[in-house]
Amino acid sequence: MQVMYKYFTTLFFMLFSFFQISNAQTEEVKSDKFEKLRVSKQLLNDIKNANGVLWIGPHCDDELAATGLLLLASRKYNKDTYVFTFLHKPSMEGSTLSNEEKMKVRIKDNEEFKEFIGLKDYIRFAPEGFSGLEEYTSYSEKYKAFFPAMKKYIIKNNIDFIISFDSIQGWNEHPEHPIFGREVQKYFKKFEDDENYNFSHYCVLNANWRFSHVIPPTTDTDFIYLDDVKVEMTNGNTISLWEGYKEVFNIYKESLFILGKYYNNWDEFSNQTIHKELYEKIKYKR
Repeated sequence: MQVMYKYFTTLFFMLFSFFQISNAQTEEVKSDKFEKLRVSKQLLNDIKNANGVLWIGPHCDDELAATGLLLLASRKYNKDTYVFTFLHKPSMEGSTLSNEEKMKVRIKDNEEFKEFIGLKDYIRFAPEGFSGLEEYTSYSEKYKAFFPAMKKYIIKNNIDFIISFDSIQGWNEHPEHPIFGREVQKYFKKFEDDENYNFSHYCVLNANWRFSHVIPPTTDTDFIYLDDVKVEMTNGNTISLWEGYKEVFNIYKESLFILGKYYNNWDEFSNQTIHKELYEKIKYKR
C-alpha cells in the first residue's frame, strides 16, 4: 500500500511540474502572438511610452549598431528619434580622397541614414574650433564639452529613452566604444537622484558586425528578432528590420568599406549572422 501511495504521489508531482512548464511556454508564445512582434516586453513597453528616443556614440556612424531599434521607434511607433554623436572623418583606408572630401562623404551618409530611418534630427557635435579632422589628445578632453551639450539636448527635446554602447564589450570593432559606454554611465549616474532627468537607458550588447556577443547576456536581456519585426516606410513598402540593415549597409558602403563587402555578398553575410539585437537596461536609483 505504501509503495502504491509513493508511486501515485510521485506521478502526481511529475504531471503537475510538466503542466507548469508547458503553461509557462504557452504564455510566452501567447505574448509573442499578442504583440505580433518579436521584441521583449520591457523594451517594447519603454519604447511605446517614450516621448523621444536618442542614440549617443563617439563616432558619426556608430548608430548603425542600433539600426533595428531606431527603425522600430521611428517607423513603427512614430517616436521623435534622434542621433547625437561626434563629428569625425571616416578613415577610408586606401582612398585617394582628401580629408575634406572624406568628411563630405561621411556627412552625406549621415543625412541619407537620417532620411531612411526617419530621424527628427542628426547632431554631429564638435567643440568650438574643432573641424572634425583633428585628433583629440585624450578621451577626457574629447568628452569634456560633449556631455554637458548632450544633457541640454536631452532636456530640450524631452528625450526619455537613450541608447548607447555597453561598458564591457561595446561593439568591439573599435576600442573607444566600451570606453565611451563606461563614461556615459558614469555621467548619468551623477543625476540618478534628479527627478527632472528621468529616462530609460539601454546598452547594445552585440559585439560586432556578426551580431555575436562576447559577454553572455543576462537572463533579463532585452532583444529584437530582426527578421520578424516589420515596419512601413514612407514609400509604402513594408520591410523587416533585417532588410533595413541591408539598406543601411548600402548607404554607408562608400565610407565603411567593410559594409560594402558585406552588402555585395549579402546572402553569404546574412547566413553567417545572428539576426538579433541584444540590449541591457541600465539600472539607476530612479
